[in-house]
Amino acid sequence: MVALGPTSVGKSPAGDARVKIGEDGRWGGSLEFYYRGVDRDVLILRADGGIDATNAHEFLSELSRLIEGGIRKMIVDCSGLEHISSSGVATLVRLHRRLWAVGGQVKLAALTGPVFRLLEVTKLAELFDIYPSVDAARNAFREG
Repeated sequence: MVALGPTSVGKSPAGDARVKIGEDGRWGGSLEFYYRGVDRDVLILRADGGIDATNAHEFLSELSRLIEGGIRKMIVDCSGLEHISSSGVATLVRLHRRLWAVGGQVKLAALTGPVFRLLEVTKLAELFDIYPSVDAARNAFREG
């Protein structure tokens, strides 16, 4: 069983477990991610809001707990990720490294235009496995 941290846990409109990190407000460091379940040992998270200096550490801490709990395959659904700062990008890189160190993988799915462009400009799009949808990322795990 995977346990999420104590931040602010509730249910999403779809009934998925939800964790809210940071303060309220569009650019005030708010981030929610929904634990959408494990699909054949693949954890699917939906990140909503933004990842920046105000919430990046806590976001990584929450995900590190999941890794310590045995999760080795993650998909981060970025369809609701509105913005990401350099701290947020660094957090994704750290997540990638932590999973890689234990033989795991993270795949990014459904990146929005600005977030994808930022990863492209910084050449980090080459580091991550990026897919147009969660289903495509899920299928890549099944095939690989």
